[in-house]
Amino acid sequence: MKGINKGLSNYTIGRTVSVKVDIERAKATLEREMITGDIKQRCDENGELHLNHMDISRLAGRHWNLLNSGRHKGSTRDDVEAFLRKLHLDFKELYPANPPKAARRGGGGAKSPGADEKDTELERLQAELESVKIELTEVNARLERVASHVHTWAQLLRSARAEIRRLRVEKPPTIVPLTPPSRLRFGNPKPPTS
Repeated sequence: MKGINKGLSNYTIGRTVSVKVDIERAKATLEREMITGDIKQRCDENGELHLNHMDISRLAGRHWNLLNSGRHKGSTRDDVEAFLRKLHLDFKELYPANPPKAARRGGGGAKSPGADEKDTELERLQAELESVKIELTEVNARLERVASHVHTWAQLLRSARAEIRRLRVEKPPTIVPLTPPSRLRFGNPKPPTS
């Protein structure tokens, strides 16, 4: 056998690319959830995040054991596991499981050296989230106005078409015979002679 059929080869390459796109989409979903705080819904009862490559596969809409296949085990799975390690570290930094008692009470506990940077980044992300929510509200209001106009125009068009149908039924078009040009009289017609 000389090699794999070109069409079959292209199909498998396309399928692999499709899998990678789905995996990237699942990773982007988890990053978005991390920013908005929705990732807490994926935690267990102790508030710990336990995600693995099987969860990413399911989130991507693929079989849970996809990344154990020979094609993905050495490349895509390693990439996903590196992403999950980073995600778990970021989760522990943003949402500590047991914050110190002073921090829970809002007291004056000692802050870690990078706490100010994290606080400012968190505040920036929250401000960005609020601005996106405001923009979403404005876009939804514009969408409702446009939808209202479209609905009004559709009603006007419907009523105009109904009026045209009513007029056609009332007075059907008449066919007028055309006289040949040789029978046309130009100028003043002669009065009939008696």
